[in-house]
Amino acid sequence: MLDEGIYSDTKLTDTKYRLLPAMIVMMRDFDIDSRTMSPPEEEIWHGAGEMPVVMVRRGWNYDETDVFLGIKAGHCNTWKTSGTAHGHMDAGSFVFEADGVRWSDDIMRPSYSAWFAALQAAGSRSGDTSQTGLRWDTFRVNNLCHSTIVSYSNDGSVPDKLHPSDFYVDGFATIDEVIDAGGRQGAVVDMTGPMKGQISRATRTIELVDGTDLVVTDEITALPTLDSELEWRMLSITNATVTEEGITLTKNGRSRTLAMTSSDPSITPEYRKWSTVRPSDWTPRDWDQAISDRTIVGWSVTVPAGRTVRIVTTLASD
Repeated sequence: MLDEGIYSDTKLTDTKYRLLPAMIVMMRDFDIDSRTMSPPEEEIWHGAGEMPVVMVRRGWNYDETDVFLGIKAGHCNTWKTSGTAHGHMDAGSFVFEADGVRWSDDIMRPSYSAWFAALQAAGSRSGDTSQTGLRWDTFRVNNLCHSTIVSYSNDGSVPDKLHPSDFYVDGFATIDEVIDAGGRQGAVVDMTGPMKGQISRATRTIELVDGTDLVVTDEITALPTLDSELEWRMLSITNATVTEEGITLTKNGRSRTLAMTSSDPSITPEYRKWSTVRPSDWTPRDWDQAISDRTIVGWSVTVPAGRTVRIVTTLASD
């Protein structure tokens, strides 16, 4: 980075490089030459801390043959995920990279200085821990702008939501199982906590299958007396074309198809593509910066009250 002039006078205003001097000191005893480092023997890692994650990596060639899958569970409390850790409301989300393409992405943070000032002017703080904290009202931070599953149904047990699709602020998504056998690598995430008051139970199994394909299995049980209006969302930096059979994603000459199957033929999801613009039914805010280089793809479905459905979504090479 120093040789390339990144840490030069012209770059000093870019705050993402502010810790470079400290990194040089802390890494002084490490040999990080990729040409001589040995890749780890394990292809999967589970972090079981306060914010549980599972990481899968196949290949250390530093080219398009490498495959990466990252899975995030944990808190929905804005202090624990969005105050101390600068996190987003993204429980149950995933990042997937293969063929040299980031098929499922995670959005970057907004410009902090302008965003914090706007939140304070509106009477909130960036670390507001409540269900009504205005971090929920920032689209790129909200769960709608991440690769996760959301519901618009509410039984009233979680009051004061800014938007019907918001997660429960005190919910916690657990990693119930780490999968690493039979050509399948990933994790089972229990989303029942974050989706309190929207469903009776929700689990999603996010896997890399045979080292190439992404498979996400969502098992949803609707509330006994309330239909569950669901959206399966994936943030992507690809070009997307929606058809009746699925969604074709293309980038850099590569192509993959997103398709799903339902365990109940009477419950058939509809393929969708959403804009990364702040939803029109949200209160207008001047702090939501435009997201011009990404799209959100997925499907929507209504699960009748009391019913359970298992929907398998695949993202496979064409």
